[in-house]
Amino acid sequence: MHYGLFLFVQKRVLRSPLLTCSRWRESVRIFIAIAAAWLAASFAARAEVTYTITSYPAGLADLPCDAFKKNPDGSWTQVAILVAGGALIVGLHFKNTNETRIIESKCDRK
Repeated sequence: MHYGLFLFVQKRVLRSPLLTCSRWRESVRIFIAIAAAWLAASFAARAEVTYTITSYPAGLADLPCDAFKKNPDGSWTQVAILVAGGALIVGLHFKNTNETRIIESKCDRK
């Protein structure tokens, strides 16, 4: 009796349009695309480094030079994420400032 019910359910499930080969392949492709996008995003997020400094702007002197990028016009761009006193500092651009003098005293190679 139970075996007959099992066969009936099995036949129904195997004929279900949800398990057709083309839908299965499409589902797998979508899953792979989502997984690839997630992996790419996680690697990109790891590229940004976070540093914690105790004071601003004096704490900039303690950071590695890789935390900044020198631009063709002589200005500097912060490429790392900084945390100073609990505040998040992201993507600042410096030119002719106290920050510029601190960064250049350590990182400017002429």
